Amino acid sequence: MVTLHEQPGVLLVDDNPQVLQALGMLFETMGWSASKNCPSEQALLQLSERDFDLAIIDLRMPDINGIELCRLIRSQNKENAPIIFLLSGYLDPQSQAEAESLGIQAILHKPIGLAEMKNVLKKFSLPCGG
Repeated sequence: MVTLHEQPGVLLVDDNPQVLQALGMLFETMGWSASKNCPSEQALLQLSERDFDLAIIDLRMPDINGIELCRLIRSQNKENAPIIFLLSGYLDPQSQAEAESLGIQAILHKPIGLAEMKNVLKKFSLPCGG
């Protein structure tokens, strides 16, 4: 069970600014503090500066792909690693197998709406604004 902060924090990582903006707004309406990051190196810096309850990471990015970023997060944040959801418009079987082997808690498909996100958050006992 994850111990949440007073205001839960989500680390959003995607190379598409519109996706970051939409996800940020979605989480902020549910009472989360959202940190929107592009590129992946910025996300790693954020993780070194504060703890997050959840990370949502795009699979296909030009600098570090989502699978590799998840590996880095797991190795650098062994004690305080956030719950990780992978986000993708297309997920090939190899990437899905790698994600599962890394213990990524959920694989979300783009585009994702509020109702679907709330259902996933509830599944992991994460706050979803009611």
